[in-house]
Amino acid sequence: MKSADTFPMIKGIHYARTPDISKSAQADLEDLPSPILAGLIPAQNFIRWETQRGCPFRCSFCQHRETAFGGEALKRRNFGELRIFEEIKWLSENNVGDLAVLDPTFNSGKEHIKIIEELANHGFPGKIALQISP
Repeated sequence: MKSADTFPMIKGIHYARTPDISKSAQADLEDLPSPILAGLIPAQNFIRWETQRGCPFRCSFCQHRETAFGGEALKRRNFGELRIFEEIKWLSENNVGDLAVLDPTFNSGKEHIKIIEELANHGFPGKIALQISP
């Protein structure tokens, strides 16, 4: 068994058979590469996609609930508009037929209308599944 000091300590990463230090990852979304644009997700009929992380609500039943230390809800954070629009172009050009948007509450911010309009402008050919708050 390897000891914890054998692995690099990365906040939010837990290695099997090592002590869990219970640190939550808090990545800057601007620093995360797009798995779609980086080619990690190949063109296919069904794609899971996200435009944001976090949620303004603290519903106890929700699987997407995020909490920071001290029990405070993490703020909703968006991926950059340029990234989202480039991904929309890719999704539209690669004939994705079924798009599952993973955002906990897609319409919780001001950007959702622009995203839908951009999908329409690019002629997105598929169906879209969204989680929204009426």
